[in-house]
Amino acid sequence: MKEMLDPGRGLFLSKDGGRTLQPNPHSATAAGLDHLSYFALLGRITGLALYHREAVCHGLYSRASSRRHSTL
Repeated sequence: MKEMLDPGRGLFLSKDGGRTLQPNPHSATAAGLDHLSYFALLGRITGLALYHREAVCHGLYSRASSRRHSTL
């Protein structure tokens, strides 16, 4: 999982030196045509880890948990 989160692979970008990540809007050209399957795999791994209360990579978790959710 750590390897797929590496900004050098092209799936994610980091604008703060690697502390947080965001999806790369140009991941199709940077990571290849199967980039969506990598995002799906990361989503499944993360969901499974959260379900089993396992630790999740800090850079990914801190970004997702810092968002505020609004209710309609």
